[in-house]
Amino acid sequence: MKKIVLFGDSVIAGSWHGEVSDILDQAILKALSAVNLFDFRIVNLGKPGDSTTTALERIQEAVAEEADVIVLNVGINDAINIRDNMDTYGQNLETMMMQFPQHKVIVVGPSYVDDSIKTQAQQDIIQAYSQHLEDICRNNGIEFVNIYDIEMQAKDPNVYVQEDGLHPSKEGYTLLAQSIVATMVRS
Repeated sequence: MKKIVLFGDSVIAGSWHGEVSDILDQAILKALSAVNLFDFRIVNLGKPGDSTTTALERIQEAVAEEADVIVLNVGINDAINIRDNMDTYGQNLETMMMQFPQHKVIVVGPSYVDDSIKTQAQQDIIQAYSQHLEDICRNNGIEFVNIYDIEMQAKDPNVYVQEDGLHPSKEGYTLLAQSIVATMVRS
């Protein structure tokens, strides 16, 4: 059985109405089965509140799992709460990526945030962080999921967030899972 390790903040942890849940894990398994891939188990090492700095401090937890696929999704807290740390954000994520063989890594960029609810969020900053991360991934031969751009293709991207304006809704987790699995299948 192959192991997928999810590592990052509350989004990858499956935050659902303020509690950590297995909503993303189950959505990924469902998306895998839809493409006839059944021999996977998921280890979720998401931790609510993580920034790239705090996640980097615990990256060895993910390394110790010896994953077949590692999905890194951390940085939305950097983009909406810290905002002036783009260089540190990029360096931290690049350091995390380099802990694993390139062909095993999928990096998910920061997702859409409803800035009418999370008023500290700014779409241009989220986009800039996402673009910076995409450039780092491209330079290192790492698969990148630009979930922000995917979400923004919707007529109303708010369908992808819960009432808190930040964490994915059921539709958001489904989209995230499908995007991760599509990247796995493609790579």
